[in-house]
Amino acid sequence: MKNTLLLISTLILAIGSLFASEMKPNVTTTTDKTITVNFDQTTNAPVDVILKDAAGFRLLEESLNSQDAQRRKYNLKNLPAGNYTLEIHEDFRITTESISIDNNTIEVTNEEVTFKPVCSQTQDHWNINLLLLKKDADITIYNADDKPVYTAKFRGEQNISKSYDISNLEIGNYKAVIQVDGKSFSEPVFVR
Repeated sequence: MKNTLLLISTLILAIGSLFASEMKPNVTTTTDKTITVNFDQTTNAPVDVILKDAAGFRLLEESLNSQDAQRRKYNLKNLPAGNYTLEIHEDFRITTESISIDNNTIEVTNEEVTFKPVCSQTQDHWNINLLLLKKDADITIYNADDKPVYTAKFRGEQNISKSYDISNLEIGNYKAVIQVDGKSFSEPVFVR
């Protein structure tokens, strides 16, 4: 397995570009089993690129500064035929692309965008804003003993903009877990 990771890491080409990219990351392919990822240049937030095999094993994980990486190329010609997933984690969005490799070609399909929750807190309220775009979401707040103290389910909503009164909770540290279509996000909640 270490040899496979070493082989993949040595095959990855990273090329910066001087051209402006589109407003969201997009992935294109070439005939030589190379994919090009174009990044959003509107923020200076870090970008994480993760390539996984069909079993979910991470073959590549790279953290970039989006201002420094307008475009990256990844050479996948030595990967065996099969299905892979490319995840691009940006400031408020995760873009997931399905990649299928056969003997001579590579195909990128099924782009899916999941937005990350934006949470804030005041003395007595915990607030969440989340763009769902008709996806399902579950929110659970756990106490320090990992017991749920609040649960909410949202089905087919366009977005969530909620404020939860936490003034009746005992003083301590809590954890909000937000699940959106199989992706899980965790946010701290403090009651003082």
